[in-house]
Amino acid sequence: MSPRWSALLLTGSLLACGEAEVGGLGLGGPWAPIFGPTDGGPEEFTDNGFLIPDAGPARDRGVRDRGVPEMGILDAEPPPPRDILQALRGIPGLRVQEVQASLPGTRAFLLRFRQPEDHNDPQGPTFDQRLVLIHRSETAPMVLHTTGYGLFGNPMEFTSSEIEPTVALQANQLTVEHRFFGESIAASPRWDFLTVVQSAADSHRIVTLLSAIYGGPWIGSGYSKGGMTAIFHHHYHPQDLAGIVPYVAPISFGLDTRYAAFLAQIGPSDGACRERIVDLERETVERRAELAEYHLATDPRANNYSLEALEILSFYPALGWRWGFWQYSASPELCTQLPPRGLGIEDLASIFPFSPEAYFEQGAYDPELNPYYYQVARELGGPSVDFLAELQQALIGVDFDALPPAPLTPNPWGQEPSLDPTTMRNVDQRLRTRAERVLAIYGEWDPWTGGRITLGPNNDTFNLTAPGLTHLAEILYLSPAEQDLALRTLDRWVGRSSLVARDYTRIKAQMAANPGHRRIMELTRHLEQRAQQKWLGLRP
Repeated sequence: MSPRWSALLLTGSLLACGEAEVGGLGLGGPWAPIFGPTDGGPEEFTDNGFLIPDAGPARDRGVRDRGVPEMGILDAEPPPPRDILQALRGIPGLRVQEVQASLPGTRAFLLRFRQPEDHNDPQGPTFDQRLVLIHRSETAPMVLHTTGYGLFGNPMEFTSSEIEPTVALQANQLTVEHRFFGESIAASPRWDFLTVVQSAADSHRIVTLLSAIYGGPWIGSGYSKGGMTAIFHHHYHPQDLAGIVPYVAPISFGLDTRYAAFLAQIGPSDGACRERIVDLERETVERRAELAEYHLATDPRANNYSLEALEILSFYPALGWRWGFWQYSASPELCTQLPPRGLGIEDLASIFPFSPEAYFEQGAYDPELNPYYYQVARELGGPSVDFLAELQQALIGVDFDALPPAPLTPNPWGQEPSLDPTTMRNVDQRLRTRAERVLAIYGEWDPWTGGRITLGPNNDTFNLTAPGLTHLAEILYLSPAEQDLALRTLDRWVGRSSLVARDYTRIKAQMAANPGHRRIMELTRHLEQRAQQKWLGLRP
């Protein structure tokens, strides 16, 4: 096996990937001088117009209905220019710290925004929601970048990492940490309020208040669960945004069998790549005794387990490996390089590295991940895929009770919530019929594309697919014609003339040269691979 092939396969192994190597700043980093821990105490809010999802009419951020500005007094003195730092400090409930900006022509700010835990009870407990702002101009468009998770351990990363719409529009960018993730959580959280509608109300309130400074059009965007968060905001508050650009964002209906059907036909049409991926898992189970002997000879950790347990831990990384392969590693080139059966045991072990910690850490509570599992159980749903069905013959005789028990940390919300499918059904119905100004991007070979959204016709909506791409699909990987369509649509949404066809060569080059969006995708990738280790690696 070539070193190149081994390295490529290692990137696809769910259990080979560690956590993102970024240091959490927490309260000891740049936040410390002005931001203390969230106390969860009450705080009075003076403007009721932003407290609940349907609190009344708001100005449409789209350009179509913006109207004509008042001219004012012709000979009046123009107001003195205001400093953006002072303007931000004038926003009620917003605490501000300016930090060193690394992007030319920008200023950077770490923000904490006091939010009600329940937007229907503004006098009740609150929490501070972390935001990161890249500022260019008060008159430039604003990209509302929702991560769907936390800030991946390093808020400063988002002072220099721009997503595609930000680069394309030379916009401001406001990155939002999701409620109940990272540090955006009350001291004594009430988990009943980790809902889609409450998260959308967070974003709505942010747009409403910061529009006092940034009065131009706002574009919502995010990757994966962050894209889902943008969809939910647009669902409840379509007047806030000139449009949304959700990347690789699925909508699931409970335990959703569409993903299994999609996975059964994913990849090249001849099916050879798909079958070899499953057979590689099967071969690993079949050769578990060889792998156990290899680990005993090469890894001191192997001596900690009985032979029966060691054999299971030796093939454990292969269970569900196909999902991670298609989500992040697959390519037409890699499919042609899949190794044949019978490769050396060292090479097989390099594809599925020995990682007993992955099993024993399954039950540990992770504040960066477990809130997602709460959302899945309550509203979001997820894939229903039987990864062992095609391995049953190879698993005959395997006694999973030989594994030592994995420690279990109770979830802080107590009893598991009951799934309510209503929210996702309502979101889907609106996307199909009434949603406007949606530009959705998917990867052809991403298993999450099995849950791609359906958009209604004639609503200025687009559902675009990057051929042969994975969960890392972006505008840059669309066909040239669809790249131009996407960029032209963004221009039109923010009010830039589309009467004359533009040459987007320079903008595409800027997007390709900007590493920031790739860094954000990589941070999301690390977190979601950790999530998949827990989800895919459940004991049979």
